[in-house]
Amino acid sequence: MKWNFLKSIVDGILDAVAPRHCLGNGSCLSKNDRFEKSLLSNTFLDSLEIAPDSDEIILHCQDILGKDNVRIKQFHALYLFENDSPIQEVIHYFKYKHYQMLGTSLGTLLGEMLKKQYKRLPEVIIPIPLHPVRIRERGFNQAAIIAKAVGNVLQRPVLTQNVLRTIYRKPQALQEFSNRIKLDEGMFSVRNSESIEKKHVLLIDDVLTTSSTVNAVARTLLYAGAKRVDTAVLCYTKPKKY
Repeated sequence: MKWNFLKSIVDGILDAVAPRHCLGNGSCLSKNDRFEKSLLSNTFLDSLEIAPDSDEIILHCQDILGKDNVRIKQFHALYLFENDSPIQEVIHYFKYKHYQMLGTSLGTLLGEMLKKQYKRLPEVIIPIPLHPVRIRERGFNQAAIIAKAVGNVLQRPVLTQNVLRTIYRKPQALQEFSNRIKLDEGMFSVRNSESIEKKHVLLIDDVLTTSSTVNAVARTLLYAGAKRVDTAVLCYTKPKKY
């Protein structure tokens, strides 16, 4: 009790001397901000552009991959992602500056959105895997952090070791766009397929652009026996040219 009282005094002094600011818009944070500890203000989150619905995203992915090649049943996204948009800076902090609490907070929001949209929730959640080399480079899998937050909200198991990325390639951001849209055949494998057999699976990632990666994972899961595969991401971006 005494410690909590002293802590509140210290926090108050620090906030007055060196107030913390939102990573998205630079505004001063307050105790009223839901994700204050993650350095996200309510005003910033309220200002973000909402992503289009699943039908529009599916049409976009069909344009890129071909109508008969898309294996995802539904797509869900929180925000629209564009170059130089406010959410881009936040995603950069999350992935490259190790602000992992951002993934937890945004994943919580994603989970709350999914809980409202689904009449019947998916049975298992799987984050898009990183190759072990990339894990060593970055130190963590951003999709796994988001997936765990979604799982906490939906009360569904998160399987982080059941899909493996077997082929290493350079980051998508460094690739030519035309190379991104090629189907990633043979890049993923499923371990312990009984855990997903005849089940509705929800894939989780941070940003959806061409959908080639999530579609390749969905193809692998369906081949291994999954009943249905959906995808949910923090951000959706539609390329200007494809």
